[in-house]
Amino acid sequence: MPTTIAPANTGALILACFGNTVASSKGLAPGDVITSVNGRAVSTPGSLTGITAKYHAGQVVSVTWVGVRGSSHTSSLKLGAGPAR
Repeated sequence: MPTTIAPANTGALILACFGNTVASSKGLAPGDVITSVNGRAVSTPGSLTGITAKYHAGQVVSVTWVGVRGSSHTSSLKLGAGPAR
C-alpha cells in the first residue's frame, strides 16, 4: 500500500502503477485516487470497474484524479487490453 494517500473522500485508490504504461506516463501514481471517468463519478473501486467495463481497449477516456498533494488532475488516457493488475 502507498505510504502517502491522496486526500479524497471517495474514489478508487491506486495501489500500484507499472512503468511504461499510459497511466504512469500521464502522471498517475500509487496513492492517487481516481474520482471520475468521462464525467461519471467514481465512488469506489467497484464503481470504477463498472464504468470502465463499458469501454473497449483502444478507446480514449478522460480520467480525473486527486494526487497525494491534494491537487486535482485530468488527462485523456487510451485504454489497454486485459484486466487491471
